[in-house]
Amino acid sequence: MIRIDGQDRTVLAWIPARGGSKGLPRKALLDLCGRPVLAYTIEAALNTPGMDRVLVNTDDPEIRDLAISLGAEAPFLRPAHLAQDRSSLEDALEFQWAWLKEHENFVPDVHVGMSPTHPFRLPDSLARALERAQADELVVNVRSVVPTGLDPANCWLRDEDGALSRFLPGLEGLAGGVLQNLFAFNIVLECRRHLFYSPQHRRPLPHVLSRLEGLDLDEPQDLRLARLALGGRRTGAEPTDDPGGRGGLRLFGKRFEGSAGAGPMLLRHPDYPRVGAAEVEAFAKALAGASRPLVSGCRLDEDVHPYRLLREAEDGRLDYLCEVPQEIRGARQRYPRLVRFAPALAGLPAGLGIEALENPGNFALFELPRETLLDAADPVERLEMAD
Repeated sequence: MIRIDGQDRTVLAWIPARGGSKGLPRKALLDLCGRPVLAYTIEAALNTPGMDRVLVNTDDPEIRDLAISLGAEAPFLRPAHLAQDRSSLEDALEFQWAWLKEHENFVPDVHVGMSPTHPFRLPDSLARALERAQADELVVNVRSVVPTGLDPANCWLRDEDGALSRFLPGLEGLAGGVLQNLFAFNIVLECRRHLFYSPQHRRPLPHVLSRLEGLDLDEPQDLRLARLALGGRRTGAEPTDDPGGRGGLRLFGKRFEGSAGAGPMLLRHPDYPRVGAAEVEAFAKALAGASRPLVSGCRLDEDVHPYRLLREAEDGRLDYLCEVPQEIRGARQRYPRLVRFAPALAGLPAGLGIEALENPGNFALFELPRETLLDAADPVERLEMAD
């Protein structure tokens, strides 16, 4: 138990782990450096001071048996119709609440959702987040988030003719202040349910994790990265490329050394070591026939999407950048396919002055595979390069 608002409160961690995952089949059971993936989340919950119960919500008997062997509870199997690709976490949680109420007459004062696909949590992350919730009597939700360098203004829709338009117009200048919503943990204080009806107080507070703590196991590549990271247990803060107030030309969050004159001009940024001579040659050829500035780019990583991005408001609480219904926010199948500029290569055609680079709406996209545009300044993408 923990003490909240002068009373002892029960705390339940619940871990949803269905057996039918697609990107990494049966990922809760997969080996991650000698232990099943599920073990890392159960351990993080069990080791959190004040945790009363750790429950695994699954439809799979094998996952249930593993959870019990690791010290968690698994008192029920979720019905199959609540464990499909399009099933929501909210439905799984509603079933859990109803089951615990009917069979145990138990309703937790605090419940903490924890996805088993986040194996990296520093030992005190959840404890510190719970302490923050305890300390502020107007908090009902503390949510784990991770910083992302993505500027939402750099998310572009491309039509059938190749023309680009901003997906979220009017959100310039937010780079560095944008946060990715995670399910490493999500703390909800049911004992303060009266605050749920307040538009201000029901908004969550952020608990910021490092980029590596935010690694989410969805695809085989993610599992390889997790194995690499566990080799050195590198889950803390990582250095980032922060140019501060230094001079030079800046494009999409990257600073190019030196000053730029009139075109023609081809710039290459050193943070993208996988861009080689062949890519530079193809870019130069495209630039020679271009009538407007040209910048390299790629498809937006589906794990980083504007539907799941947040920003911290002046009152310290979180707001979504894009207001969409929850049933869409949680369904990747309904996300549009977006592209972004990744300025490994930038070019200004002859006859244009440097001011042409000031308006991204004038740029043309030179698309490269995302693997070519991995950014060495990003700790997770740096792991991908080492793989």
